[in-house]
Amino acid sequence: QPVVVSVTLVPSNGPLATQHQVLTTTLGPQQSYAFAPSGFATVAGERATLTVSATGAPAGAGMGSKRVYPVKLSPSGNG
Repeated sequence: QPVVVSVTLVPSNGPLATQHQVLTTTLGPQQSYAFAPSGFATVAGERATLTVSATGAPAGAGMGSKRVYPVKLSPSGNG
């Protein structure tokens, strides 16, 4: 079964543009797979929204296929 995971980082401040990655794989019965997106470019003090969505596979009971996370980088950019 083909599965597509889409990862989008949308900055709300700073000089960087929206970044988008699409990861795909095919799953068989009773299989799992770990998606590992490449790093996103960020700047110190950046605030953004990270959206992760999956299509092609049914969501588990009580779970959706899309998650949205707030992102806030440290003012120094060092964690």
